Amino acid sequence: MRRIRSIRRSSKKGEMIAFVAVMVFILIFPTACYKSINNHRPSTPEVALSPAIPTTSDDLVCTITAPSIDSDGDDLTYSYEWYKDGDLQLGVSDSIVDAEDTIAGETWRCVVTASDGWAASRKVTAQATIRLTGPSNLVVLVVSSALVELTWDPATDTDVTAYKVYRDNIEVASITDTYYSDTAVSPGITYTYWITTQDVAGTESAPSGSVQATTSEENPQNSPPTMPVVDVIPDNPLTTD
Repeated sequence: MRRIRSIRRSSKKGEMIAFVAVMVFILIFPTACYKSINNHRPSTPEVALSPAIPTTSDDLVCTITAPSIDSDGDDLTYSYEWYKDGDLQLGVSDSIVDAEDTIAGETWRCVVTASDGWAASRKVTAQATIRLTGPSNLVVLVVSSALVELTWDPATDTDVTAYKVYRDNIEVASITDTYYSDTAVSPGITYTYWITTQDVAGTESAPSGSVQATTSEENPQNSPPTMPVVDVIPDNPLTTD
């Protein structure tokens, strides 16, 4: 019985100490206690990744398109988390991922949270899949009635295995060279060309800038001149004629 009474006394004593501690905290930090009870959660912001279709040469930027609103008027801060193919990237904590840290085919997701220092908003996400960088400096070298020749700069990605050539939105070639001769054209027609790159996994890049080429009119077939008509005068010439 003595042991039970001792435990009860100790329990009541502990409760009293805890109560006193809470009251002291309230007296010293009344604003904090009021704030923790009456603070409102910030609204959920809106975010987007730019560019919307990123390539291996683009930095990924997580942009707040609609800021969070705090009904209490508190200053807000934003925290960023980045996931690559579903895995949290511990070394990235701001709004930008450098292009050199991305590889074609990866899916990156940005998770943003707004906080007023007391409560946090709901998390909001935006994601995009990295594409190969498209070829650059596509130009038309030669145009005739039956030929269009194209050239472009080599791809900057190291794992590119082919260039795909498109004429009027139809693939006409898959090659490894950085030039192409199109002989399947007709005279007097304007064609539009653009190029993509492809890697070992079959991932295709965003298209290059497009160029147009107008083939010349076909030259008419050359005909030989007509045979002239001649006559010898006089009909019976003499040595003096």
